[in-house]
Amino acid sequence: MNDNHIGTDDTGSVDLGNAGSGIVITPILSQPSTQTTFDNTISNNLVSGNDAYGIDLFQSDDNLFVGNKVGTDASGTADLGNVRDGIRVFQANNNIIGGTSTGSKNVFSGNDDSGIHITSAPGTLVQGNFVGVDITGTVALGNDEYGVNVVGSNGVLVGGTTTEARNIISGNGFVFRFKHGVCICQTSNFNTVAGNYIGTDVTGTTALGNAQGGVLISNSANNLVGGNTAAARNVISANFEGVRIQALSNQVAGNFIGTDASGSEPLGNSRDGVVLSGNGSNTIGGSSPGDGNTIAFNGWSGVIISATAESNSVLSNHIFSNGRLGIDLGREFALSNGVTDNDLGDGDGGANRQQNFPVLVSAVSSGGATTIDGTLNSVPSSQFRIEFFSNTTLDPSNFGEGENFLGSAIVATDANGDVAFSVTLPVSVAGGQFITSTATLLPLAPSIVSGDTSEFSGGVIVIEPTADLAITKTDDVDPVTVGDNVTYTITVTNNGPDDATGVMVSDSLPAEVSFVSASAGCTEGPIGVVTCSLGALADGASTVVSITVTAVSPGLAVDQVLAINTETDPDPANSS
Repeated sequence: MNDNHIGTDDTGSVDLGNAGSGIVITPILSQPSTQTTFDNTISNNLVSGNDAYGIDLFQSDDNLFVGNKVGTDASGTADLGNVRDGIRVFQANNNIIGGTSTGSKNVFSGNDDSGIHITSAPGTLVQGNFVGVDITGTVALGNDEYGVNVVGSNGVLVGGTTTEARNIISGNGFVFRFKHGVCICQTSNFNTVAGNYIGTDVTGTTALGNAQGGVLISNSANNLVGGNTAAARNVISANFEGVRIQALSNQVAGNFIGTDASGSEPLGNSRDGVVLSGNGSNTIGGSSPGDGNTIAFNGWSGVIISATAESNSVLSNHIFSNGRLGIDLGREFALSNGVTDNDLGDGDGGANRQQNFPVLVSAVSSGGATTIDGTLNSVPSSQFRIEFFSNTTLDPSNFGEGENFLGSAIVATDANGDVAFSVTLPVSVAGGQFITSTATLLPLAPSIVSGDTSEFSGGVIVIEPTADLAITKTDDVDPVTVGDNVTYTITVTNNGPDDATGVMVSDSLPAEVSFVSASAGCTEGPIGVVTCSLGALADGASTVVSITVTAVSPGLAVDQVLAINTETDPDPANSS
């Protein structure tokens, strides 16, 4: 069925809607305005202004819908919405709405219910569509309910991992109906929402938010929003809230929540980035490479976990520049929950069982590594994943968010619930930044299905040690004749202000001499370079090494010597 105007006049601009649905596809011929049968391609139709569904697909499998405008005028820029959903897919398997090839895009906008409604329809594929925006993808033309509403359906894919598969799902949810761009609801399991722009225009840089939120998962399990590759990333921004989960065992991974498509510019959701409300055992981020979300610039918290939600893990994310706490274990809709204090033994309940956060003591960055010391008091005889983050600033509370994920370590508490840790991560952090951390109770703990993650800890400032090494060199024979032995005396002094570690002296011998011997810890390399490993040198201390050579040919011998250390040297000019 191709190239028809169904529910409008010939110009496609005047509502002449049918009393029922515009197109009905069913195995039983009943009272449709237009009747078709199985295995249909419905393409390039204008289906608008009808008194029920635009398209009603009932118990019919393997149909393809491409290039249609459903709920708009012929130009795709004005509202001629159908009274109910743009398309309803009901008890029908493996249907494709849109696609990735040229001309596959459908526009489902302006309808009085949802744009796309999928009920008991496993294997439905929704790709490359504009849902709630006009044909340009730059102007909101919202459906009054959800953009995409998945009910009681498994194995549905909304989006994909190519640019062509991306849906633009924005501008939906009439303000008093408080609906989301995408709803995965009512026992819809094992579905994926990936690669979409939810709340932005087609460029991913301009706000066209959905009235209530970007994505809602309710009473459904094992669904994935995003993925661990850049291609699977959703941009979920400029909505009232970003993602809300009131269900068990779902994952939100690899998304930009509150930023534009670049991940760096603000396009925040008005309230929280992620809301975990009721139930639990959900994961925001994850422990695999690429799982972390960027959750930033949201008006309230980055992630809020309500009082009835337990066993939720928040892992490996970049959380920063949100209006409230980065992670908040508290009451949803409270004017301000503030930092949740630790309690001895961590025996309290509530949001993520009020998991205690680590207490950081120090952070020192030197030589391409950062060492962080701290303690944790929590559930006795249990294992925890401690995650560490660097931040340019702290919240006004002096507790952190988690701007840059640095790495993690596994620690175990003793019988009293205590553990002290000193963790060295192979990453350099500039002095003056702040380190924060979280603690996540690992599933190995008794009766825990998934780990509870704490709020962010208080921050400690990064110390970047500096040590000014100065070097002098003298010889014991001058002038020198061929055949003479000459001993060079090299003095290295640490002018501070910190102790120096990994001190080394490198002496490049001239061609006019040959190596004879040197102090302990010094060796000659294959190209006439003598290297001396001196270890640590305290602030204000000096050490001396000697190198003996024999003059083997006449000429002006120029000897080059250099002292290096692990710490930053504030005056490298005097180190050679």
